[in-house]
Amino acid sequence: MLHRALMLGSSVVLGAITTIALAWACAAWVNPARVASTFTTQTTSANTLMGVATQSRFGHTRVNRATLVNFVRDPDTGAVESIGIRADATARSEDFTGWPCRSMVCINEGEITLQLNGAQMQTRLTGTPGRLGLLQLSPWPGGMSCWRALPARPVLVGFAIDTSIYAAIWAGLLIGFGSLRRARRRQAGLCAHCGYDLRGGRPIGEATQICPECGAADAIVATGSRP
Repeated sequence: MLHRALMLGSSVVLGAITTIALAWACAAWVNPARVASTFTTQTTSANTLMGVATQSRFGHTRVNRATLVNFVRDPDTGAVESIGIRADATARSEDFTGWPCRSMVCINEGEITLQLNGAQMQTRLTGTPGRLGLLQLSPWPGGMSCWRALPARPVLVGFAIDTSIYAAIWAGLLIGFGSLRRARRRQAGLCAHCGYDLRGGRPIGEATQICPECGAADAIVATGSRP
C-alpha cells in the first residue's frame, strides 16, 4: 500500500515538473509573434471598446489587450478599420504557455501591441511593472511585441489537466519499469522486491514464500542454485 502511494505521489510530482518544464520551453523557444494576430473587439463594463489581438503557435499564445481610442468603423459592416490605443489600467500583454493545454501565464503591463490590417500600434505604460514572470529573457529579434519571459503563475485548469496527463504517463513508465525489474529478478532466482539471492542451494524450481532479507511474503520461485 505504501509502495503504491509513493509511486502515485512520485508520478504527480514528475507530472507537475514536466508541465512546468514544457511551459518554460515553449515560452523560451516558441515565438508567437511570427504569426499574424487575430483581432477582435470587446465592450467593457465602462462602455469603452477594448481591442484584443491574439497570436498563437505550438504551446504559446500571446494576448494583447488595450482600450481603443480614435478608431474608425466600416460604415457597412461596423467592423473596426483603424485604431489608436490608450495606455490605461486595462492594457496588458499576456503569455499563455504549455501543451496540450496552456498551463502557465506571464503578464506584461508595460508593453502592449495591437495589430490590425497589417498595421501595428504599440504603447508603453509608465509607472507599472514590466514583465511579471519568473525570469526575464532577451527579447525576440526584430519587430514589435517581442518581449520574452518565463511564466511563474499557473493557469489552474490547464495546469491540472497537463499534470494529470503527464502523471499518467510517468505512472505507466514507473509501473512498467518496476514490473520488468521484478520479472528479471524472479527469473534470476532473486527476491523480486529487494534483489536478495534466494537460490542458496535450493533445487531448481523450488519455491520460497518469505524473503529472509526484506520479509516479502509473496511466493518467489528459485530458478537455480547458488554456485
